[in-house]
Amino acid sequence: TIDAQKLIENLKKKLMPDSNSVDTSKMTDEFSFYHVAYRAEKGDKFIVPGLKIKEKRLLNKHMQELVEKVKVFKDKNDSKSVELDVIKRLNEIAYLFKTAEYQYENEIRLVNRGIGFEKMIGNEGYPPKVHINLVDIAPVTQEITLGPKVARADEWAAAFYYSLKKRDLTPSIVISKLPFK
Repeated sequence: TIDAQKLIENLKKKLMPDSNSVDTSKMTDEFSFYHVAYRAEKGDKFIVPGLKIKEKRLLNKHMQELVEKVKVFKDKNDSKSVELDVIKRLNEIAYLFKTAEYQYENEIRLVNRGIGFEKMIGNEGYPPKVHINLVDIAPVTQEITLGPKVARADEWAAAFYYSLKKRDLTPSIVISKLPFK
């Protein structure tokens, strides 16, 4: 969990190092934050914590319309290339959806094209992954949650604690209690 406003300030300082004051009021011009939608198995409902009831109903209505339109599209379209294009476009937003078990995270994701940041190529694994290093997030970190797949989570929590404590940073560190791995 991070302080989004401070993160944006740090990102803008990195992009505009000569600027003395950073105006974050137009942060959506360069950086976009998106709420993650959590899908409940029963009833195919999408949940976004903090969303108003009217907005939740509208989201679920649109998602149902999308499901129906994709079914109609698949029935009417014989072109594999068009179908692959639709799948590719839907996969571009797949990272904004998780199962309902994760809804307690109330996750928001930063989406950025990486313009103004050096591109790095990770050679671990195949295919190689391109990524960018934004800014140091430790100073804006408020909480660290170690997920259920983390082996020896208590040791990792201690390592994070002592590493951050050396920098006079004290975010809370939580070990997930989700019942699955």
